[in-house]
Amino acid sequence: MPRIIDMLAEDYEGATLPVDNEPRIRMLIAGGSLVRFIVIYAILAPDGSVDIVELELDR
Repeated sequence: MPRIIDMLAEDYEGATLPVDNEPRIRMLIAGGSLVRFIVIYAILAPDGSVDIVELELDR
């Protein structure tokens, strides 16, 4: 999980994809070693920080 958090912090726009019907929310899809994939939904806050709003795991 720390590597995924780093990806969001270092390259939010490049590492994420826009979510249909919700322009503020973007998603990051990544493979994992304990789960097949993880999807993180995040919003870029006004102060430049990234807020994770939802987490989806596929086991």
